[in-house]
Amino acid sequence: MARALATQPRLLVLDEPSTYIDRNSENHMYSLLQSLNKQCAIVLVSHDMGAVIQTVRTQHRLRQRHSALPSRHRARRPLV
Repeated sequence: MARALATQPRLLVLDEPSTYIDRNSENHMYSLLQSLNKQCAIVLVSHDMGAVIQTVRTQHRLRQRHSALPSRHRARRPLV
C-alpha cells in the first residue's frame, strides 16, 4: 500500500487489505483510508462487511458469483 500511496494516485484499489493483520492494525488502516479518501477514490474488496460498513460512504455488494469467461470456458463443477 505504501508504494501505491507514494505515487499520489487518484484511485486506490485494495483487495482484502485487512487479511493477516490484527484488529488493532486493521482499525488503524481503516482510519488511514478514511483520511486518504479525502484525496483519492478508493475501491475496496472485502468479505468483512462489518468493518466495511463502518468505514465506507458508498457500497456495492455482489451477491452472485460472476465470471468473465464465456460459458463454454467455465468449469462444469465448482473447483475445490
